[in-house]
Amino acid sequence: LKTGYLDLSGQDLTAFPPELLKMTSLTHLSLDHNGIDKLPEAIGAMCDLKTFSIQDNAVSLLPASMGRLTALENLNVAENSLIGIPPQLGDCQKLTALNVERNL
Repeated sequence: LKTGYLDLSGQDLTAFPPELLKMTSLTHLSLDHNGIDKLPEAIGAMCDLKTFSIQDNAVSLLPASMGRLTALENLNVAENSLIGIPPQLGDCQKLTALNVERNL
């Protein structure tokens, strides 16, 4: 499926929809206000992603593979259960906005 923007906020999702991993042309993805507690390692293959927001979920760890999101400019992981940020996120050289407020 070819689309740039997808907003699945407030859809009562309890897991990251695996179908999203096939949407390789996504540039903006919002999964805010759901019950997602884990992100798949395969998220690192979503290399066109510029904006990813997963605010107000239950994510405790970000996969190291997110360091491969070389187009990522804006990451919002506020209001989750994060216990840390993987050092690989430093490989996202275009990342200019990172919101981690209100975690654990």
